[in-house]
Amino acid sequence: MSMQADSTSERFARQLPIWGDYAQRLLQRARVVVIGGTSSAAEAIKCLVLGGVGSILLADSARITPADTEGNFFLPPWTVGEWRATALLRSLVKLSPTTRFTARLGTAQTLVNEWTTLQPLSMVILTEGTTAEKQQLAKFCWYSAIPLFIVSVHGFGGSLIPQFPERVFFRSTGLRPAVHTIEYLQAIRVMNPFNALAEWCTKRFWPLQQWSPSQLAAIPWPVLVVLALQQANRSMRPENRDPRQSTNTDRATTSDGCRCTEAEEREHRHEPTEAGGALTQAALPRERQSRGAGALLVPGCFSAVSGGSASEAVSSRIERALILLRKWEPSELTSANWNMAVAALQKLRTASTDPDPRIIRESCSLRNRQLTRILEATRAFATQHGWPVFSDLGELHGDPESVHELRRLYWEQAEHDIETIWRLVRADPMEAEAPDSISKELVREVCSNLFFMKTWRTQPFYCLYEDAAVEKPQLAPPTTAAQRRAASLFLALIAHECCQELDRTQQLVRRHGADAVLLEEAQRIARLWSWPPDLIDSVRLRHLAELFAEEEHPSVPIMLGSFAAQEAIKLVIQLFEPLTTILVYDGLADKADLLHPAVAS
Repeated sequence: MSMQADSTSERFARQLPIWGDYAQRLLQRARVVVIGGTSSAAEAIKCLVLGGVGSILLADSARITPADTEGNFFLPPWTVGEWRATALLRSLVKLSPTTRFTARLGTAQTLVNEWTTLQPLSMVILTEGTTAEKQQLAKFCWYSAIPLFIVSVHGFGGSLIPQFPERVFFRSTGLRPAVHTIEYLQAIRVMNPFNALAEWCTKRFWPLQQWSPSQLAAIPWPVLVVLALQQANRSMRPENRDPRQSTNTDRATTSDGCRCTEAEEREHRHEPTEAGGALTQAALPRERQSRGAGALLVPGCFSAVSGGSASEAVSSRIERALILLRKWEPSELTSANWNMAVAALQKLRTASTDPDPRIIRESCSLRNRQLTRILEATRAFATQHGWPVFSDLGELHGDPESVHELRRLYWEQAEHDIETIWRLVRADPMEAEAPDSISKELVREVCSNLFFMKTWRTQPFYCLYEDAAVEKPQLAPPTTAAQRRAASLFLALIAHECCQELDRTQQLVRRHGADAVLLEEAQRIARLWSWPPDLIDSVRLRHLAELFAEEEHPSVPIMLGSFAAQEAIKLVIQLFEPLTTILVYDGLADKADLLHPAVAS
């Protein structure tokens, strides 16, 4: 076993540093079906095999012709007359001794008729078939939760259309935690701070009147946000409101204008330090008031606010916190920390009605089973304790000791949350069969990026052709020159395919002419997608139709086949953003463009 593992590591040594050992094992367990023994299919299989895919099934019902041998490098001239599936795999099997190859004499219809759920499939790549077969296979794969890539090649043009019904999970890149994204603010739990953070902020810095302007400027911005939200929440609780406030003034009012009860007044009464002094432990209040066990269990808990819906309460609380923050800030103070705190609250205000990470709220129908189980455990954790803490605070400015203590609190809480989630994963009955299959490091990676992960799914492919489709395709109208060029090329491709296969085409051509029939079909599809009618005209359509009628150029199927394999690998390992748009390739210009359709996210 160790010798085989060493051999596998050597074989994939160049790609292991890119996506890691776990992703490589996912590829080795993948089972991909390729339909059609075309040049694009041969290129896709070659790239998948070299990438490490463990099982390939090729379904094809044609025999090899001289044209096949001229455009397919894996079919030598002496194979003319043989079954294309068996001859093609006989050449491709030499690329990898570990991949399981299977040839099946059949078409897309064969897969639809014979496939059962007892044969799990990772991917289907269709490279040959009629429009009706494509629609039938697309509908079958959509309701069977099987990702599908459809490769179409016509002369000097072609397209790659992805369809995956399950939500695909990947981590967004280029994140800068210093920027106040909604996800980042939710991940560091300033809205509902964890217990240690809330207690430290209150005991360490409250009341703010004790600090000089230079000291106030050195308070890290997350502390200011936490304090403002806490005080806003206290002022909104019914038990903190004087029932006689309609006739009498409040008994106690802090210097910042926030009304308090007697208990809060005693709690917030601290001795000020020397002006200009550093924020050190010596500046802490000499006597700390004792608190009940649940006083800060969930500081700022939404359920503690009376009146109105939860979203209204949250919005009101944030508005109150903004007012308090602006009142607390001395007029002579200009500080980046205070500006960042105000910006953070304004950002939270826009997201107050949607405070939870989308990836946890959605059902875990992700193809990566380990990640699914981690997310399920995270959801169980969030129900009891709140969202796991994100420990990377990015760039923090202010008093060095305070910044260091703040980072330590976040790191300790994040590690505690990761440990708890890992134990929940290990308590899963499925994990008992293989207790070491999910490591704590993998849980840490998921939790550390939880709020920066996304899920995508495409629109059903079969809707592209149906006027009365239940789910209308949501293709964004093309705006840029590249998008308009890709849109006109794709409209011409679809019209060319449809007109070739319609039974009534010959009658229409004799009656109206070929150009008129193509133009009518292209404009019908444009109307279906709510695209502007001027994307395609008769001159442009005639020019593209001539390109499609040319003999298939070898570069087009090779390029699209490699694209399909690349996207299939992305979808299996789920580490890179997958293709969710329709890719159109112009072989004459050697250029690939995207249509940028809207996807169901």
